[in-house]
Amino acid sequence: MESVLLLSNGNIVLSHTLCFLTAFIYLKLQPQDFKLVRFTFSRFIFLFVPFVIALFTAEFNFMLPLILMAYTLVMKIHFNHKSISFSKSFPICFKETILEALPLLTASLIFVISFLFSRTRINIGTFSPILITERILWLSPQIIFHFIKLIFFPINLSIDQTFFVKIAKTLFDPSAIFCIGFIFISILLSLISLVRANKKFPSFFVITIPLLLSLIPYSQVLAQSYNLASERYLYFSSFILIFGFAHLIFLRISEYENKKAFTNLMISILIILLAISSGRAYVRTLDWKNNDTLYKSVIKTTDNPLYKAFKYKELIPQDKILSDSPLDEVKPEYKKLAIKYAKQAITELQKQTDMYEVVTPIILKTYGLDPETLLSKAAYVYAQTSFRLNKDPKIALKIMQEHIKDLSILPVDALVFYSTLFYQNNMLPESEEILKILHERDPYSLRIIFITADLTKIDKAYLKEIEKFALQAFKYFPYDIRTLTLLKKIYQAKGDYEKFADFSYIYGLRAHSAEDLKVAQNIYFLLNKKDKALRAENRISSLEKTRTKGF
Repeated sequence: MESVLLLSNGNIVLSHTLCFLTAFIYLKLQPQDFKLVRFTFSRFIFLFVPFVIALFTAEFNFMLPLILMAYTLVMKIHFNHKSISFSKSFPICFKETILEALPLLTASLIFVISFLFSRTRINIGTFSPILITERILWLSPQIIFHFIKLIFFPINLSIDQTFFVKIAKTLFDPSAIFCIGFIFISILLSLISLVRANKKFPSFFVITIPLLLSLIPYSQVLAQSYNLASERYLYFSSFILIFGFAHLIFLRISEYENKKAFTNLMISILIILLAISSGRAYVRTLDWKNNDTLYKSVIKTTDNPLYKAFKYKELIPQDKILSDSPLDEVKPEYKKLAIKYAKQAITELQKQTDMYEVVTPIILKTYGLDPETLLSKAAYVYAQTSFRLNKDPKIALKIMQEHIKDLSILPVDALVFYSTLFYQNNMLPESEEILKILHERDPYSLRIIFITADLTKIDKAYLKEIEKFALQAFKYFPYDIRTLTLLKKIYQAKGDYEKFADFSYIYGLRAHSAEDLKVAQNIYFLLNKKDKALRAENRISSLEKTRTKGF
């Protein structure tokens, strides 16, 4: 599945390809003894052009210059400065490395400047030293360790790797300390390997540092990301790791007198690894041949009840995926299983909330991974699935009210559902209050605007606010059927018949609805808007002729 996602994403494929091409050209133009490469315009262009295109295609490979620089630096020290100390050789080699990587650094600088002044730059939110420290020094090591474990032991493969990242419950949890220690010891040993590079080949540095650098864009070090982990994040890192091991293997082959025996041994090991990987890949294709087997195989990979509940409630039959309301098509037995695991998750998370909520790191609360937030999500899954199974809004509302105390920690989907339940139970003030919270959080969300329009008993002042955002939505989504429907409702409720006719006319054009065009025409006649009425009449005639020809 991850391979399919990669192949279906043309930007990522192109970016990876150009990065591999850049690395190949860079290494191809390096002398075998890693002497200084003199600046030439042709070399600059050959390196700059593919890499700058790769960066502006998909930015995830921006660590490539540092990876190549780290490799070049340590090779220069090892091959060219064996007779002098590290303190003297390092400045020389570092300067040479900077000069050789100048095309790549120039491309990176242009990309960073463009990114900082673009409208699509990442919104990192409020600057908080505590959050940044916890994210970089506490959370990121756990994610990086998960990635390394996944590379070497790809046992639990899933479309949702985030659920398999073992995140500690407290700052000083032994598992967190272990991951932090593992990363820092790896960096320390790599630096020791670098310092001794003029005496001994720096195997540990060549394998470890490029791998860690390649994982930085995906490990939350630089900024928060919507996804903690994914298998497709490891394609580039796997290439870097294989390159490091290949370098070490070829070095060892050159040192052995009996090269043939060593070569045969390595080939045998590689064939065994290839056979194991191919077998695992084949089994995976059987598991993921359709939507049903895909979700069931994913469910089998974890003991997390909340994760199981999420997946069971989305186990839509293959032929119903594109239906108007696919979640309603989930079989009753799967809905019951989702409820079962959601209840189990609620029981476990209630215990965790009592034990850990006070000592939970702030960064986990920011990511929505603290016990209280997860408990609210479990209650949402339970209530939503119960509602889809029993069609009883009272039961669903009772579930939400029983387990959800803080509305601010709920995601938008859950708040929209909560507001809908209040509305269906004829509790309009409570429903409106939640919608106000939603508007403050995400004022341009069409989902929020649409559900607000369904509240028939609503403040006129608030209706003006809805109109404002609906017109903003119309500006950006002028052909969206839901936006046009919303604007029709607003102006019908306000009694602004000309605008109601205008949007009925636009809706009729967009949906090929003669009925709406006739509504617009009739209102234009009543308002004595003859030009608009004639235009609507012409559109109706044109639509009827088209239908007659089609018939």
